[in-house]
Amino acid sequence: MSIIQTRYGEFNIIDTDSVISASLRLYGEWAQNEIDLLAHFIQPGAVVVDVGAFIGTHARAFSVLVGPSGKVLSFEPRHATYAVLAENARLASAQNIQAINLALGATEIRVTVPPLHFADHSNFGAAQLDTLGQQSDTGETIQITALDAFQLDQLDFIKIDVEGMEIAVLNGAKETVERCRPIIFAECNSLEASLPIIQWCQEKQYLLYGVISPAYNPHNFATDAENMFSVAQETGMLLVPAERDVQYADILLQQQLPPLKTADDLVLLLLHKPQYPHEVLAQGAAAQQLSLLYPSVQADMHHQVIVERDAQIGNFSRMMAERDSQILTLNTQLDSLLSSKSWRMTKPIRLAGQVYREVFPRVLAFVRQTVDSGQPAGEGNPVHHPVTRTHPVAVVLPVYRDTALTQSCIESAMPGIQELADAILVIVNDASPEPEMAVMLAKLALRWPEKVEVLTNGRNLGFVATVNRGMRAHEHHDVVLLNSDVILPQGWLERLAVEAYSRPKVGTVTPLSNNTTICTFPEFLQENPLPFGLSIDEVDAAFRVGRLPNIEAPTGIGFCMYIRRHCLVEVGYFNEERFGRGYGEENDFCQRALRQGWVNLITPNLYAFHKGGVSFGAEKALLVENAMAVIDGLHPNYHRDIQGFIRRDPLKEARLLRLMQLLSTVSIPKVLHVSHGLGGGVEQHIMELADYHYSKNLAFPLILTPLGTGEHCTLRFGYKLTADDLLIRLPEDAELLVEVLRSVGVSLLHFHHVLHVPSFLRQLPQQLQLPYYLTIHDFYLLNGNPTLTDERGIFVECDVDALLNPLYPLPEGVTPEMWRDKHRGFVEGAERVIFPSADTRRLFGSSFIIRHPVVVHHLEAVRDIARRPEPFTPKQAYVVGVLGALGKEKGADYLEEIARCASDAGMPLAFVLIGYAYRSLDKVKTTGLYKTDETLGLIHKQECDLLLFPARWPETYSYTLSHALESGLPIVAPMLGAFPERLVGRDQVMLFEHWTPPSVLLEQLLAFITALETDPVCSGFSPAANQFPPRFYAMDYVENMVGSSSPGGVIVLDAIPQVNLKTRDSFHSTGGRSLRESVLYGIWRLYYSPGMAKVTAVIPYGLRQRLRHWVKQALSKRPMSEILGKG
Repeated sequence: MSIIQTRYGEFNIIDTDSVISASLRLYGEWAQNEIDLLAHFIQPGAVVVDVGAFIGTHARAFSVLVGPSGKVLSFEPRHATYAVLAENARLASAQNIQAINLALGATEIRVTVPPLHFADHSNFGAAQLDTLGQQSDTGETIQITALDAFQLDQLDFIKIDVEGMEIAVLNGAKETVERCRPIIFAECNSLEASLPIIQWCQEKQYLLYGVISPAYNPHNFATDAENMFSVAQETGMLLVPAERDVQYADILLQQQLPPLKTADDLVLLLLHKPQYPHEVLAQGAAAQQLSLLYPSVQADMHHQVIVERDAQIGNFSRMMAERDSQILTLNTQLDSLLSSKSWRMTKPIRLAGQVYREVFPRVLAFVRQTVDSGQPAGEGNPVHHPVTRTHPVAVVLPVYRDTALTQSCIESAMPGIQELADAILVIVNDASPEPEMAVMLAKLALRWPEKVEVLTNGRNLGFVATVNRGMRAHEHHDVVLLNSDVILPQGWLERLAVEAYSRPKVGTVTPLSNNTTICTFPEFLQENPLPFGLSIDEVDAAFRVGRLPNIEAPTGIGFCMYIRRHCLVEVGYFNEERFGRGYGEENDFCQRALRQGWVNLITPNLYAFHKGGVSFGAEKALLVENAMAVIDGLHPNYHRDIQGFIRRDPLKEARLLRLMQLLSTVSIPKVLHVSHGLGGGVEQHIMELADYHYSKNLAFPLILTPLGTGEHCTLRFGYKLTADDLLIRLPEDAELLVEVLRSVGVSLLHFHHVLHVPSFLRQLPQQLQLPYYLTIHDFYLLNGNPTLTDERGIFVECDVDALLNPLYPLPEGVTPEMWRDKHRGFVEGAERVIFPSADTRRLFGSSFIIRHPVVVHHLEAVRDIARRPEPFTPKQAYVVGVLGALGKEKGADYLEEIARCASDAGMPLAFVLIGYAYRSLDKVKTTGLYKTDETLGLIHKQECDLLLFPARWPETYSYTLSHALESGLPIVAPMLGAFPERLVGRDQVMLFEHWTPPSVLLEQLLAFITALETDPVCSGFSPAANQFPPRFYAMDYVENMVGSSSPGGVIVLDAIPQVNLKTRDSFHSTGGRSLRESVLYGIWRLYYSPGMAKVTAVIPYGLRQRLRHWVKQALSKRPMSEILGKG
C-alpha cells in the first residue's frame, strides 16, 4: 500500500490494483467524469450512502460535496479493502465519512469467500461476491444486511456499485426509499443484472435515466495526457423520484441523459460500453463459445500508438518531399543571383565586411581599456593549462514545487546530459506537496531510463539535506547542482565541464544568467528578462562565439554550479545543520573550498536562464537574511570580499563583449541617444522614451553622454543607470567609437542637446552614414540662452535676441546670428526636428530651414495625464502646492512675492514647495529633494488643494505639469510656453499672464477657488483641443530608421589580447573648474545624491540653507549652474 496526493488530498492505494489504484497513481483521480455528473444531485448537508465503496474514491468526493454538516456512510464488505477505506476516511478533511465493514443486500445473510491477495496483480475493484466462492468453507466471512435495518431518518443519495447485485441492495432498502425518496445511482454492467431495475422503478414511481461517462478525463488532476483507458466508458443508471423530475429537468436536459423504459433502451446503453473487454465480455459463456478474442487495454494502446506513428511518418515524408522541392527552387535562385548584375555591383559591400572582420580586434582592444589598480591576486587571468576530466558527472536536481517548470527544466537539461556519455541526472523529490510531481517524474524516468534516476524523500528534509542526498548517491561522480527553475541551452553540460577542467584546482564553475547576483547578464546585480524576446538558445549563441577567460570569484551560485569530486571530498558536503532550509549553503561551501586551495570560477562562455525563488517562494527574503547572518559568523571576510568583487566588477568586460555580440546578431533597431548628461527633463525624456521602446521590443537604446566639458564621454549599453558603459577618450578613441557603433548595428542617432557635445560627436551621422533626429528641449540652439529670459529670469515677448541673461553669455565676439550659423548645418541636416510643443516651434520661427519639423508632446507611458480632476472640496483655508526645483526662471522669486503678499493680506492660503529653490524662500514651506516616483505621495502628504506653476519662461514641455495632471488637483499656470496647449480642454484650470503682479494674481486665485467651491468641476480655460500625432513615438519614430530589419553583423571574439576595462566612476576630470570649484562640485553632487536625503533631512532647514550658502560662497563666486556645466 502507498499513500499519494490526489484531487481530494492524501489517499492510500493498493499497489497491485490494476485499474482504480493505477488511475489514482497516474491521474490523481478515478471516475471523475462520473463524479462531476453526480455532484449536480448532492447538496451540502446531505446524507449519502455509498454501497460498494471499495477504497473510498467516491466517498472522499462525496465528503467534499456534503461538507462538514453532511454525512457519508460507506459500505465495503471485504476486510482487506475495508482497512484501506477506513484509513482513507480518516484522512478526509471534513471527518464526515463513516466506514462500515458490511455488504448490503436484500436480507440478512453471511457468506464465506476466498480472501483477497494484494500480492497478486488484479482489478480488485471489480471483485464480485457471487463469483468469489460463496459456497466456500474456508476464507473470510462476509456479513450481508439490508439498508432498511439502519432505519435512517434522512437519506438524500445512494450510490450502488456492487458488481451485479444492485437489485438486491434496492430490494433491501424499500422502506428507506419510500420514507426518504433519495436520488439513486447504480452501476450498469450487464443486461441480466440491470433489467430488474426497470421493473423496480415502475413499482416505486422512479424515473430511470442512462449515464455514460468516459473513463479517461483529459482535464485530470495530474494533467497527464496519456490515456491508459483507451476508449473505455463507465455506464450507470440514475434513478430520480417521479415527483422530483421537474426539480432536476434542466440538469437532465443539459447532461443529455437518455430515459430508460424498456430492455431495448438498456441494450442501447450497454452498446456504448467498450469497457475493459478482456475483463468483462471475454468472461461470458457465449463469448468463449464463439471464440471471440478481445485484446487487452495495453494491446489497444499499442495499436493506437502504431497508428499514430504511421500517420506521423506519412506527414514527415510529405514534409521532406516539400523541403526537397524548396531546396531545388532555392538552388535555382542562388545560381541566378550569383550570375546577376546586382551581385557584381555589391562586391564592394562584401569587401567592406571583410575589412570589418579584420578591424574588429581593435574594437575589442578599445573595449578593454585600463582599469583601477588594486586587483587581487588571481584576477589577472594568468595562463593556465587544462587538465583531463577523470570523473563521470551527476547532475543533481532537488525538486519540490511547480511541476510544470520543473518538467521544462528537465527537458531542457536532458539533451546536454545525453550528449555526455558518462553523465546522469539524479532527481531528488523532497516530498513535493504537488501529486502531479511524482507522476511527471515517473514518466520522465521511463522516457530516459538509463539517464534519469529518481530518489524520493519519505518526508520533507529541506533543500540542503536533499542536495546532499543527491550528491552522495554517486560518490565517484563530479556534481552539477541544478535548481528546478533553470532552463538550459544546447550543449550546456559538456561546455560547463570543459571550464571545470580548464585549469588545476577548479572547485566550482558557475555560468552567467539573467538573475544570479554577481553572475548576472546583461545588467550586473539586476533581475533581467530574456533580452529582445529571444529564446535561451538564441541568447546563448552569443556565448558560443569565441572563448573568453573565466573569472575567479569569492563564491559560485548554486542555481547551476559544477563541483569537482576531488573538491567535494576535501571540503565536505553542504552544512545541513546551519543551512537546512536553504540559501547560503553554496556560499559557505565555496568559502571552505577557497581555504583548501580551490578556486571558484564564473564562466562567460555559457548562459542559462534562471527564474529564481521557485523552491522557496515568499520565504526567500527571510531565508536570505538568516543565511547571511550565519555566513557572517562562519566567514567574517565573506561580505567584504563580495563587496570588493562588486566594486572591481571583473566580469564587466565579458558582459560588454557578450552584449555587443548579441546586439550584432539581432534585428531589433538600435538607437543612439546623445545627451548633455545634466539630468532634468532631457534625461527623463530619454529614459522614458528608451524604456518604452525597449519594453515593447521596438528598439534597443544606447546612451552617449559627455563628461565635463566634452574631453571624455560614456557609451552606455541600455537606458538604465545599472547598464554597463564604456569610457571614451576624445579625440584619440573617436575612430574606434565609430567601429563599435557600426559593429552593433546602430540604425538611428537621436540628439537631445548639444551642450558640451564635442563637434566630433555631432559628425557621427556622417561617419556612420545614418540619419539623425534632434529634439528641442530648450532654446540653447537659438541664441545660446536656453530659457529666453532676461537678467531677472523673466521672458519678455519681443525680439528674442535682445534678451540678455548674464547667466548664459555668448562667447566673446559672437552674435546670435553667428551662433545660429555655427549650428545651422547640424539643425537643418536632421531627418526630424522634434518640438515638444507648438509654442516652442513658434519661438524658433524661421531662424532655421527645417525640412521635417514634428510637433509632438513627449511620450507619456508612465503617468496618467488624462486623469479627470477630482471634485473640489471647500475648506476654511487652502494649501497651494508648487512642484520641482525652482531657479529664477522657474519662478522662485515670484513664488516668494506671492506667498508674502498672501500672508500680509491674511489670505487663507499656505504655500508649500515640493522640491527646493535656488535659495531659501520666505513664507514658503520647502520639503527638499525628492525622487520622481515620490511626487504624488508628497502632494497627498502635504494635503495640497491646488497646484501653482509660477514659471517665468516658456517651458517647452514640463514634466512637473505631467505629475500635476496625474494628481487630479486644480491647476494654476501661466499662459506661456507649453502650459496652455497641454491644459487645453481640462476642467479646474486657471491660466494667467506670467507678468501678472502678485496681488492681482492672488485676487484671480481667490476668485478661481470661489468658483471651484460653487462648481466643484469648474471649467476654467477650455478652448478647442489641439491634436498631436499620437502615433509618432509608437510607430513613425521606429519606421523611419535605416537598417532596422538587419543586424550589424556577427562579432567574432577569437584571439583577443587580455587587457582591462575602465569605468566611468574612475574618471576624475575637473571639467574646466578650479581646484576649489572641483571640491564644491563634489560636495554639491554628494549633497544631492539619493543616499544623502535622509541624512540632510535631520538638519533644520534654515541651518541647512545657511551652511550651503556659506560653503558655496567660500569656494566660488560663480553661479552653480556654470560650475555644474549648465552655463
